[in-house]
Amino acid sequence: MTRDQVKAIMPIMTAFVEGKRIEVLGRNHEWSGEKTDELTFELDPSRYRIAADPTLRPFAFPEEALPYVGRIVVQMEGDEVVLAGPLTIKRHSVRWLHIEGVYFAAYEATEKLAWADEPNKGQPVGIVESDKAY
Repeated sequence: MTRDQVKAIMPIMTAFVEGKRIEVLGRNHEWSGEKTDELTFELDPSRYRIAADPTLRPFAFPEEALPYVGRIVVQMEGDEVVLAGPLTIKRHSVRWLHIEGVYFAAYEATEKLAWADEPNKGQPVGIVESDKAY
């Protein structure tokens, strides 16, 4: 590997070490990549890239939220969990999310709430708008 190739691959390796998802340009000339703990970095550096962070938006209508009802959600203040419980919606409306007796406006969810369970543990509550999500 040349010095220039090492310079090109270092930011990608650093992102990989930090737990970010890395995409690989395949033979079909399409980018793909699952979040993994193992990459070989055998290809030319131009064949790797750091995946974009997901773009989230609040739930817009009840049908979007229904698959998530019952999943555990947390509200954090710093490193401390101040509220945890299953996500519910009231009156078939997603204008208000309900967690253990506390109501949150749906537009606040991506800023104030996070999933407490897999597969999205620690990620903000919302709908992913980008196909470049985790």
